Amino acid sequence: MLDPITFPALIAKRALENASDVFLIDAPTDHSWTYLDIYNRARHWANALRLRGVGPSDHVGTMLLNTPESVAIWLGIAYLGAVEIPGNIDYKGSLLQHYISLSKVKILITIPHCLDNILTTISETNQDLEIISIGSDAMHPDNRITMVSEIAELDVDCQFGDIDTFNLSSPASVMFTSGTTGRSKGVVIPWMQLHESALGWMPIGGKDENGQTHSEFYQSLDPCYYSPFPFHHMASRAPLHLMALLRGRVVLRPAFKTDLFWDEVRRYGCTSTELLGTMALFLFNSPELPEDAKNPMRSVMIVPLIGNHEAFASRFDVRIWTVYNMTELSVPIVSDGFDLVNNKTSGRIRPGYEARIVDGEDFPVAIGETGELIIRSSTPWSLMAGYLDMPEATTETWKNLWFHTGDGFRIDNDGNMYFVDRLKDTIRRRGENISSIELENEVQLIEGIAVAAAIGVPSQVGEEDVKVVATRSPNSKLSEQDLIELLAARLPRFMVPRYVEWVVDFPRTPTQKIQKAVLRQGWETPST
Repeated sequence: MLDPITFPALIAKRALENASDVFLIDAPTDHSWTYLDIYNRARHWANALRLRGVGPSDHVGTMLLNTPESVAIWLGIAYLGAVEIPGNIDYKGSLLQHYISLSKVKILITIPHCLDNILTTISETNQDLEIISIGSDAMHPDNRITMVSEIAELDVDCQFGDIDTFNLSSPASVMFTSGTTGRSKGVVIPWMQLHESALGWMPIGGKDENGQTHSEFYQSLDPCYYSPFPFHHMASRAPLHLMALLRGRVVLRPAFKTDLFWDEVRRYGCTSTELLGTMALFLFNSPELPEDAKNPMRSVMIVPLIGNHEAFASRFDVRIWTVYNMTELSVPIVSDGFDLVNNKTSGRIRPGYEARIVDGEDFPVAIGETGELIIRSSTPWSLMAGYLDMPEATTETWKNLWFHTGDGFRIDNDGNMYFVDRLKDTIRRRGENISSIELENEVQLIEGIAVAAAIGVPSQVGEEDVKVVATRSPNSKLSEQDLIELLAARLPRFMVPRYVEWVVDFPRTPTQKIQKAVLRQGWETPST
C-alpha cells in the first residue's frame, strides 16, 4: 500500500521528480497545469497571504469553484501552516453568517459571484473581514476587497517550514456538513484522513482476476480522473491526492453537465470518475448512441448503486465499484474491487476499520436487522478530529468511542453491508418502516421514470403517508395512476405511494443530492 504522506508534501515531491507532467486540467478553459506549475502557484499564494499576516494555525476562508487556482490556494494556505475552511459558493443569509462566525476567518478568498452576499452579511453583523476576489480584474469600490490582479504581481518566492515534516495529524481543511440533522458543523479533517480517503476512493489495494494489482492497472492506463464536484466537498479533494499518488491527472469541472460528460471524457482521456446515482441515471437515460462504448473510461464509482448498473456498465464499457463515506470518515466501506455482489450493497468493511450495526443503546443487532452504523479505525487520525468549536456535538457523535453515522444499515452473513436510509429519512407507515432508498430504486426501474424521490408526509390517521416525486424520461406518457398501478403490482401494499407528483427537476445540493427536506416542507402542491 502507498505510504502515508500529506498532500502539500506530495505535491512538492512531484514538482521535483515529475515537474513537467500535467497534474490538473481546467475543463472550461482547456488550460493545463503541471505539477511544477501548481507548486509554484501555491508558493505564490503562500507569500501573498503571509504578507497579509496569515501564519500557522490561522483560519482562511474560501468560497471557490473547482478549478486549478483553487487547488493552488488550498496548498498555499497549507504551506503557511494555516487552515483552509471552504464554504459553499451559494451560502447567503443565516447560512453565510453561521459559516463566517463559526470559522473565525479574517481573510476570505472568493469569486465575484459571492461578493454581494458576503458584503451584505458582514455589513449586517459588523464583522471585520478582508476579502480577496479572484476571477476578475475589475476594480471594486469597497476597500475591504482585494482583486486578483494585485495578488498576481507579488513575488513568487516564499519561505515556509520543511514540508516533509508536516504532521499527518494537522488539519488539512475544515469542511462543513450539509446540516441535515441541525446547524451545519465544521468537520476538522486531518491530512491522514485525506490520505486514507484517497486510498479508498478506487480499488487500488487488491489484485484483479489476472493477479495484477489494481494500483499497477491504474498506472498502466496513464490515470486521469474526471472531477465534477464542488470544491467544498471531499469528492473534489480525495481524487487530487489519489491521482498525485499515482502520478496521474485530474480534469476539473465546477459542476456536472450531462451533455458535456462523455465529450470531455474522450477529449482528455479520462479513465475513472465518481457518479452519484442521479448522475448515472442522467447519463443512462440519455439517447443511446453508436459510440457510447467508444471511450477511455475504465472504472466508475457509483454511489449509491443504480438498479440497472449492469446495463450501464455494458452500454458504456466500464467497470463499476461503490463505497460508503461521510465527510467525517475516510471511505470505511468499499466493494470488493469490482465485485458488487448485487445492486444494493454498499460493500464490505475495509481493512483497518471496524463497523457495528447497533440499536439505540449501542448494542449490536442481529444479522439482517436494521440499526445504526458505527465506525472506528485502527489508524491514527484517519477519521475526523472533531467538530470545530462544537465539543458537545463531537462528544455525542463519538459516544462509547465509536463514530455514530446516523445512518441505518444492515449486514448479511457474508459481511456485505447495505445502506437502508438516513435514520431520519425512514418512512413510518401503518406500523412498518419503509426505506426511501429501496422505494426509489423500485420506482426508477419502471420504464418512463428518470429520477425519483420518496418522502414521508403527514397522515390523517397517524404516522406517515408515502409520496413519490419523480421526473419522467423524454417522451414518457406515464400518468400518476399508471405509476401507482405498476408499483402496486410489485410492492407490498404499505409501500405503495398515496401521493405522486411529476416535476421537471428537484431542489438539489451543489453535489446534486436531492434536498428531501425542501420536498417535505412544501409537499402539498397543486400538482400533487
